[in-house]
Amino acid sequence: MAVSFMTIVLPLLLSIARSSVAAPAVAGSTLGKRDVSFTNGDFEIVGSSWTLKADVQWIQSLTLPHSGQACINFYFTPASLTQAITGLIPNATYSLDFFAAPYSEGSHNGGSCTLTANIGGEAVAAFSRSAPAGTTDLDWQQVSGSFIAAAEAETLSFVTTCVGGYVGNIFLDDVTLSQS
Repeated sequence: MAVSFMTIVLPLLLSIARSSVAAPAVAGSTLGKRDVSFTNGDFEIVGSSWTLKADVQWIQSLTLPHSGQACINFYFTPASLTQAITGLIPNATYSLDFFAAPYSEGSHNGGSCTLTANIGGEAVAAFSRSAPAGTTDLDWQQVSGSFIAAAEAETLSFVTTCVGGYVGNIFLDDVTLSQS
């Protein structure tokens, strides 16, 4: 019995071709989901993947962070923290979650401070609060927002704005980003 190209090789080639075709990206479904390149949202690896500008510092402590042993401290204003994120699917919806807490060892002279999370320069979520003078017990609050990706790569930034003589800090920890 002779083996022909049509009976063995062609079905094998078709099988390989079918298995390597990717599913199309469909926003709002499980098809097309992919890993987003976003790292160190818990800030446990000091200095990696984040760019700190102005009055921002990495805090390593056993008692201050929401979880783990590190968090970010925004003090004074304006201060910012940024990271490039890649792997987004344009027109897909994403959820951004983080924990924030006010902290004020001394007098804050009234006023308030807001920590705003931005994607591509657009506000996605914000935490605004003034801590009474002498607030050293962090009251961590979960903050959530969502956005529709405009491109495959965006910049995630956290920026503080303080008004009315506020002299205090806002701590940030446990940032997560996921496709909805």
